[in-house]
Amino acid sequence: GVSQSAKEIGATGYTFSAVRVTAGSAEKVRIKSVRWNQSGSAAAADLTNTKTYVSDVAYDTTVSSDGKYYTATLGDGVVVDKGANVEIAIKGDIAGGSGRTIDFDLYKTTDLYVTGETYGYGITPPNGTDEAGTDDGAFHLSTNPWYDAFQVTVSNGTLNVEKATSIAAQNIAINLSNQPLGAFEVNVKGEPVSVSRIGFNITLGSEGANDDVDDITNIVLVDEAGAVIAG
Repeated sequence: GVSQSAKEIGATGYTFSAVRVTAGSAEKVRIKSVRWNQSGSAAAADLTNTKTYVSDVAYDTTVSSDGKYYTATLGDGVVVDKGANVEIAIKGDIAGGSGRTIDFDLYKTTDLYVTGETYGYGITPPNGTDEAGTDDGAFHLSTNPWYDAFQVTVSNGTLNVEKATSIAAQNIAINLSNQPLGAFEVNVKGEPVSVSRIGFNITLGSEGANDDVDDITNIVLVDEAGAVIAG
């Protein structure tokens, strides 16, 4: 389906998809299992702690070998009284998959396994009304997926660097070691970022004939804990 929103790597307990199941007036129904089809490009390793929730009760999911189907068996089943309804959702954590998509559909009507309590027969849920099968978040009439959920795109990581206020503009003395020359705050979001090289341009404000950048020696780069990471 079309992307509904973007979420960063590290998002936890995110609701990827949810449906409401309403029992008819003839008999109570028992929901025994739910099988979700993850039709997006994200891999199974990109998602962790995926669980199916029925009325806020969590059930573990089993992932198929191809990483595309997530099945939750609801113990002895969840009974829904005549005319009542329950919400079924799948939630999880986004551990990876920068730039990929996550889309938890119900591919077929039979992926929601329901039986009647009075007569004991399996019940196939009705089709939807979207005959064209093009809308997201809709139950389709004659096309698969039966329930086409909204799609989530995993955001790319970002890195932002700005001047830190911890080191103010100041004069430094000559012939002294470990003089602070400046500081930067680096904010990384979405995914780990590896930095292999940083280039600094040093300008002497009152450079005379005998003053140049070579007069500054033993330049090192330290982290916020004071540990040397370069230089």
